[in-house]
Amino acid sequence: MLGCSCSSVVKYTDEMTDPASGRSFVTVAPANFFGLCGFIAGIPFDVVALPVSYPILQTTPPEDRDPLSTLLFPSFVLWRCGVLLAAPIDGLEYVAYRSWRGGRDISPEERELIELELDAQELPDYPVEVLYPKPSATGGMP
Repeated sequence: MLGCSCSSVVKYTDEMTDPASGRSFVTVAPANFFGLCGFIAGIPFDVVALPVSYPILQTTPPEDRDPLSTLLFPSFVLWRCGVLLAAPIDGLEYVAYRSWRGGRDISPEERELIELELDAQELPDYPVEVLYPKPSATGGMP
């Protein structure tokens, strides 16, 4: 059940539509086309769902409001479903091409840049709660 979570599906569909993920035009083009068709097919459902989605939008706190994702929710769902229609093509490309291709080695300059970026990141700051009082100058407990 956890493998089918919404975030996994969203991440997978994002990767299928992005050539930077290593997928070729053979997968990316149909995924984008099917996603666009799904989004367009969802527009009538957006109109039908407006009596439900608009009150939900109005009852959402202002800092959490996102009108596009609330009012166009059916279109966004069908967009992701449309992208998933290209999953068999992605599977065939993986078996025939991506699984046989070796990974790219990182150059020493790239490795140094990654290490510098990691070194520059600040560690999280957690509040410290003292459990024991500090010892006194005489060495004993106060």
